[in-house]
Amino acid sequence: MNRLVLGITTMVCAAFLLAGCDDDGNAFSLDAYFEEVEGLVEDYEADSNEAFATFNESNDLEELKDAFESMSDSLDSFLDGMNALAPPDEAADAHDEAVEAGEAVLDATEDVNDDVQAAETIDALRQAAGNDELFNLTAEFNATCQPLQDIATENDVDVDLSCPAQ
Repeated sequence: MNRLVLGITTMVCAAFLLAGCDDDGNAFSLDAYFEEVEGLVEDYEADSNEAFATFNESNDLEELKDAFESMSDSLDSFLDGMNALAPPDEAADAHDEAVEAGEAVLDATEDVNDDVQAAETIDALRQAAGNDELFNLTAEFNATCQPLQDIATENDVDVDLSCPAQ
């Protein structure tokens, strides 16, 4: 359970990595890109915090299933939005690596969600949700944060991306 909580919590921290273009599809400036990232993180956190709390606190099987599915849906929505955006050139490679890693987490989350939804007991649900592959992919996704933070810092963009410790 602790690995699941850590894995899902760190997905929130890493999710900010994937933002940035204007309505015409043109890449934002670095300042605008990172401003957009902060807004997207706030939206994602608002969407997912309730589900995280329920998943961590509830002992009701159906509530737990709904909470895990909600977490998967939140990540899916977030990545859909991110895939529609383009970063500035300075952040393009790091952005693309984050998108790729995020999509791998989403695929694994959706696979785990199938097992979670099929669980007939809370113990079976928690065992399914504690998937090692999902945990490892989430760690890889989180590792894509620091390169973006470094880009911001190197370019005097005042932003704190709250990258998880590695």
